[in-house]
Amino acid sequence: MKKVGILTFHCADNYGAVLQCYAMQKYLESLGCGAEVINYIPSVLEEKYRPYTPFLKTLNGYKRSGLKRPFFRAVKSYGRNIYFIKRSKKHGSFERFRKKYLKLSDVCKSHKEFLEIVGKYDLISVGSDQVWSKRISGGEYDKVYFLDGVDNTVKKISYAASAGSLIEKNDEAEIASLVENFDCISAREESLAKQLTELTGKGCVGVLDPVFLLNYEQWINEFSKKNPYKKKKYILAYNVSIEPTIDEYFKLVDEVAAKLGCEIYEVGATKHFKGKGKVLDSIGPEEFIQLIEGAEFVFTTSFHATALAILFEKQFNVFLPDNASRIIDILKIFKLENKIINSGEELNYQTIDYDKLSEMNEHVKAKSKEYIIQNLNY
Repeated sequence: MKKVGILTFHCADNYGAVLQCYAMQKYLESLGCGAEVINYIPSVLEEKYRPYTPFLKTLNGYKRSGLKRPFFRAVKSYGRNIYFIKRSKKHGSFERFRKKYLKLSDVCKSHKEFLEIVGKYDLISVGSDQVWSKRISGGEYDKVYFLDGVDNTVKKISYAASAGSLIEKNDEAEIASLVENFDCISAREESLAKQLTELTGKGCVGVLDPVFLLNYEQWINEFSKKNPYKKKKYILAYNVSIEPTIDEYFKLVDEVAAKLGCEIYEVGATKHFKGKGKVLDSIGPEEFIQLIEGAEFVFTTSFHATALAILFEKQFNVFLPDNASRIIDILKIFKLENKIINSGEELNYQTIDYDKLSEMNEHVKAKSKEYIIQNLNY
């Protein structure tokens, strides 16, 4: 039995991060592998998701990451401390999920500690999520996610790794050098795969996010056999953007709910909509799956909420935030670009015919699975 280590952002209190990690683990297990999540906890993520947010550390982190408006972001993050109890409950929900569903290695919090535990694996798969993003990693690339220093006896691949967007021009040489260490590379976005192919000559493959490696039945049987949210008709609103246009997004949320005659279930810390509904501020990943599966309509700015809406064959719209190439790419793959709503545009209520998409969906999923299978059979 091959022992495979999965290296990703599993420690983030982020629905997409932990659910894609779970899916990758389950799919590898279905292939007969001994899959384990490498329990690497970088300080930048530990700081970001702790229930209490210290102001100066947060401000310096945003400055290092190169994000726009670092002071505004830090003030907003610090202001969330009034929700300390809610954030603690949410963190607890994620910790319980990780403990119950993820098979974790010993904890490592530094490059040195990481190298001490990875020799036991036959293969390490890096990804998915934005593991190759300087913005997420605090302003510089985290060499752990490029398997720097890992012995050549361990096969090194990436699966659906993402940088969040295209690699900036002044980072291209560094990235080309960092991925040289890999035996095979794949990226979550077709645009990034093309760029990495041109930079490295390695033939980077575009593959689907790991959530698509499991089918609808596998998700529902594990998390949503008894779905308490199906008692009412609701639209699910999930926003991850802090762009100024988000006020417009929530006006459209109210419009969708009124047109469909539904309540609004918003995942977040505070209520932003005006209509009837409720805010779900401390749910865990299981409930997130249930909410998408039970929704009449999904309206989001999130990549993974979009991916799961497609997987569960939900009607949806995406209000496109800034720097959203990853969302555009996945909608292009499934030929659903008409579900994008840009600022100033009207809602699109055209129904998605998933029967017409099913054959194409299976084709792109098969391509992604084949990449993994080929790399295991070495």
